[in-house]
Amino acid sequence: MQSHGLGDRDFCGKLLGRGLIHGFVHEIFSGIQGEGLFVGERQIFVRLAGCNLECDYCDTAYSRETPEYCRAELTAGKREFRMIQNPVSLEDMADVLSALHSPSNLHHSVSITGGEPLVQAEFARGIARHAKQIGLKVFLETNGTLLDALREILEFTDIISMDVKLGASRDLFALHKSFLEACVNHETYVKMVVTADSKTEDLDRGIDVIASVDPGIP
Repeated sequence: MQSHGLGDRDFCGKLLGRGLIHGFVHEIFSGIQGEGLFVGERQIFVRLAGCNLECDYCDTAYSRETPEYCRAELTAGKREFRMIQNPVSLEDMADVLSALHSPSNLHHSVSITGGEPLVQAEFARGIARHAKQIGLKVFLETNGTLLDALREILEFTDIISMDVKLGASRDLFALHKSFLEACVNHETYVKMVVTADSKTEDLDRGIDVIASVDPGIP
């Protein structure tokens, strides 16, 4: 894994310099959560672009790049989309999110995902804040490395799905621990991807990190 693309503050600063808050978004749609503690729950997925890591097992590697357009579903479940040019304003994203949130009891939460959504912390915070205003829980999916950015969105977040990265090119375990400690007052669970190249000692260290914060974390 290595640093990549949209993970720096200069990028976020350029967006904020436009006056309105803008962000790069791959897609927003209604779907079913396929993994973790909330598998089977219907969510609105907001997939933001960019990541500060480059995992060789990433299943959404395309989301690291900056797309020209965002694909936005018009009506939940209809699979009819319109294309919105990037960067998307927070106001346009709020309109799409509100339109998908109908009927109001259809979705369990909005999943803010990526890539790594915290590389666009100000934009992610705006989405989360609007979601809470319209009655949606906020589910944050993150690689657990951008602690300062987490603090910007934490007050508008209900559930955190955090990765512990095994086999990284640099040791991320101390960073993961600090990140997880910041999540202790939120509903949090941890995911670790294990491949044929994973080392037992890395898996043990990941488990130790979780247990040292709270052995009850799933």
